[in-house]
Amino acid sequence: MKRKAILFSVFAAGTILLSAPSSAYLETRSKLLTEYQPITLDVNDTLLVLSIIAFSMALVCYTTGVFSEMIAKELKPWHVKIFWLGFLFEICGAIPMFMRSEKGNISLHKIVGAIGLALIITHNVLASIAIRTNLDIVLKLFPKFSAFVYAIWLIAFITGMIIGMKKQEHSSAAF
Repeated sequence: MKRKAILFSVFAAGTILLSAPSSAYLETRSKLLTEYQPITLDVNDTLLVLSIIAFSMALVCYTTGVFSEMIAKELKPWHVKIFWLGFLFEICGAIPMFMRSEKGNISLHKIVGAIGLALIITHNVLASIAIRTNLDIVLKLFPKFSAFVYAIWLIAFITGMIIGMKKQEHSSAAF
């Protein structure tokens, strides 16, 4: 019995000694821990991600609304609802982007974006009025107006993407 206890003790001591970290390992580990920098997200980065998601959702809503309206060949109540939902996403994306933008800097994207947003508001209000009045001729002609407004908004969306990619390209070149 003593022999088994001695063998077990030697085995346990050997395992502990072999599993004990070497001084080189401990040195490397302490160096890594002192150099460790946690990944932090800036508030602006978080706002940027949320804005991109909101604009993408607005794109989905507007695209679905416009194309389904063109297929149906007339404005329907559910189209108006999806247009207003797209507008809600648009505002959720535009406000943080506006807060991040450089003040006093006027660009083509900002001009087209303001025109696109004004057209979307006008479009949605007129669409709501058209559904309420239920005039057949207006409901039939509305898809053409929707396509025009969508095209202008899409230009603003695409120029925003291009500007964002160029900024990302310049910031990654600094690294």
